[in-house]
Amino acid sequence: MIYAKLKYYLRKQDRVLTVEIGIPKETDFGETRISLAPISVRTLVERGSEVFVEKGAGLKAGFPDDLYEDAGAKILPSAEKLYANSTLIVKVKELAAVDLELLNDKHIILAFYYLFTKPDITQKLMGTKATCLAYENVVENGDAYVLRAMSEICGKMAMQKASEAQQFKNKGRGMLLSGLPGIDPPTVLVIGAGSAGYSAAEMAVSNGNRVFLFDRDHKRLETVYRLLGPHITTLPASSYHFTRILPKADVVIGAVQKPYSLSPIVITKEMLKLLKPGSVIVDLSIDQGGCIETIRETTHESPFYNVNDLVFSAIPNLPAAVPHTSSLALNGAIYSIVLRLAKYGLDYCVKHFEDIRNGMQLLHGRVVAKDLASTMQEKLFNLDALTLD
Repeated sequence: MIYAKLKYYLRKQDRVLTVEIGIPKETDFGETRISLAPISVRTLVERGSEVFVEKGAGLKAGFPDDLYEDAGAKILPSAEKLYANSTLIVKVKELAAVDLELLNDKHIILAFYYLFTKPDITQKLMGTKATCLAYENVVENGDAYVLRAMSEICGKMAMQKASEAQQFKNKGRGMLLSGLPGIDPPTVLVIGAGSAGYSAAEMAVSNGNRVFLFDRDHKRLETVYRLLGPHITTLPASSYHFTRILPKADVVIGAVQKPYSLSPIVITKEMLKLLKPGSVIVDLSIDQGGCIETIRETTHESPFYNVNDLVFSAIPNLPAAVPHTSSLALNGAIYSIVLRLAKYGLDYCVKHFEDIRNGMQLLHGRVVAKDLASTMQEKLFNLDALTLD
């Protein structure tokens, strides 16, 4: 739908705007991805935009500077020069303190934000008068397609982390998370049947695990059951079912998200006592506070910690473990957004494209997203009544 609509506007509209696009090096700890791949940069340049890439921005993702130069981008030596020369800033993760100092009211910044969890950063962003579009809120026809692209990788990575955590050296039970002849398969519990939860469950099923998937949405459970069939048990998310199944679990994967809110706690510290020693808990909801009580954030460098004979893992930027694949997936999801903003400008895109309109959070420092205004207790500005470009 998105690409059909994009094709229509590219064909029908004579108005052509170009914009200076900046791709900075990510500064968030442990972040290795880059927002746009050279192939997309080439197309943007061919369509008339000027693209700037900060030196070394794509190295960790397997995209050296010469690939961007060959695509027509200009390599700039610092973030200061990049922000000074660019209007549309295309990032992966939210802005760091050093980035905030470089912003002004000309900038439009695309990134994963989760602003409702970062009130101090949000207040500082408002002070810069910059415009912010959040990938996690880009939704068309109910499909948060940018978030979905990363969530699918998170789900697959969750099973890889669980497998690593189960190793003896990490104080797991020493189990191979794969079915083998003559051996009872490990049991995996997945809480949440969204993109991340489904992806984790699908991988667990393919490994030959015994899989239980929980969700409050019965229609979603029906869909998953039709896709994965008798290889999975789907159950309503409830304390009754959790306390009944947790003693059987070797791995628990939390994948619960609630828009514009911290994730609800679905597994309490009392429920954790039901798990066998050496069981593994992976919380994919850590960006929104986590859905496992007592969970704390971990990193790629130190992914696990042990408490009460259990192994915990909660890495907020899990796709950064596979930056080449993740960068290509993110590029594929956001390319049409960048292309439309470059061609038509923000005003036109907000009026004609549902997904871009939904993604808008701050416009020249003013809150234009209802849920964010409510969370921050800030005045909500009418997007249509403001001058955008």
